[in-house]
Amino acid sequence: MLRYFRQPYPVSDKSSLKWLTAFGIGLFVAVLLYLFRPFGLSTIHPANALVVISGYGLATFLCLFLNFFLVQDLFPGIFDEEKWTVSHQFFYTLWIVLTIGVGNALYTIMIFQQPFTLFTFLYFQAITVAVTVLPVSFILLLNQNRLLRRNQKMALKLSGRIRRYKKMEAVDRKLVTLSGANTGDTLTVPSKDILFLNAADNYVEVSYLQENQISRKLLRTTLKAIRLQLKDHTSFYRCHRSWIVNLDQVVSVNGNAQGYRLKLDAGDILIPVSRSLNAELDSRLAK
Repeated sequence: MLRYFRQPYPVSDKSSLKWLTAFGIGLFVAVLLYLFRPFGLSTIHPANALVVISGYGLATFLCLFLNFFLVQDLFPGIFDEEKWTVSHQFFYTLWIVLTIGVGNALYTIMIFQQPFTLFTFLYFQAITVAVTVLPVSFILLLNQNRLLRRNQKMALKLSGRIRRYKKMEAVDRKLVTLSGANTGDTLTVPSKDILFLNAADNYVEVSYLQENQISRKLLRTTLKAIRLQLKDHTSFYRCHRSWIVNLDQVVSVNGNAQGYRLKLDAGDILIPVSRSLNAELDSRLAK
């Protein structure tokens, strides 16, 4: 079980999906409460029931909206997908559930003009957790396994294409000079020896082979500028907003629930691939 909670899990970064999720869950809560009228909601006058109960759906939607957008925007470092696991997702989801409980408690106090008490607060938290903890755990397990199986299957397919790509493409042996913004800030190296480049604040770190050892060079520049300097070298591919990889150095593709990782022979290095570029990578290797 502990090993499962350490498994990678994707962080949703699509605004449209966040909006749809918040709206869908809010609507589901409203419909569920309206149909079954639990927790004393059956005492609401029929003429007011639709409006009052819809308010719980709206409160749920607003709590989800604040968490999906405001919280994630305020703390981007916490939601770093490179470090995000099933356990992070579970506790984040539990946090969202608790905020929904607070929202519904405040809405109940406002609508029914009840005094705010510790009992009311804990009562709503207990109800919310009791109703959601099992389905949330099940959905997390199901989704993680589904994504893992799908991405591992596709990674195996892409690994075959990597091997075919390396056979078909001539290795680029030309020298390439990469330049930074500072005077004398350059690196000249055979293009075939460059492993990958990754953004580090206002710098780009170039990792390359030198006498069969991995060396690194920091250049004060951006990946966009570096990409232009490498435009004549077709083996370099920007697979992530922070990474450019030399496909000549990739030996296979690994898959986990977050997506693909490109495995380099040197040092068993794994380079992340943005989920939005999965189809593009597939097309690139299919040529």
